[in-house]
Amino acid sequence: MIKNRFFLILLIVMLTTIYLAACDSNELKNDNTLRIMFISDVPLRTQENFDPYISSIVSELGYDKEDLEISVQLFPISHDKLTIEIVLKEVDIFIVDDSLKNILLDPYGLHPLDSFRTLLSDSTFEQFIMNDEDTGEPHLYAIPFDNDSKIIQDIGIQLPTPLIGVVTKTSNQKELAVKILEELL
Repeated sequence: MIKNRFFLILLIVMLTTIYLAACDSNELKNDNTLRIMFISDVPLRTQENFDPYISSIVSELGYDKEDLEISVQLFPISHDKLTIEIVLKEVDIFIVDDSLKNILLDPYGLHPLDSFRTLLSDSTFEQFIMNDEDTGEPHLYAIPFDNDSKIIQDIGIQLPTPLIGVVTKTSNQKELAVKILEELL
């Protein structure tokens, strides 16, 4: 009797785990949340400056802050953290240290940023152009940030190394995310 009860409980736990694992994270993602993640040398003590900064940009762009939850998170440079977040598919904008570009830059998971080609010099974005895996067409998938970038100057920090920004293909806020990246340049 105890043995049967144990197997029944084990079966329920296993089925629940399989069910939860099979759920696509995009189905669970709130469409009204904009998630921006920094994985870089940006000092973690500046975390409280980023939420109001991004909120003011969203307001200036004409979006209602009441209808949109904004989440800005800062993490130290970590290959593991970036890999986990890419797999989870919950982040809309990644801004990461240049040393992480080989992990991040994959046209399969990124939204093209071709509109930035007119804003940047060819030498600035050339390294971020890759061919779309479906069409074979070249697209710009990332933009660089350095100490002359608006966000870095506005927050009042100095970067030891450049950053790159991308918009994920799974983002529910692609249009807004692209506009925010443009404002951060």
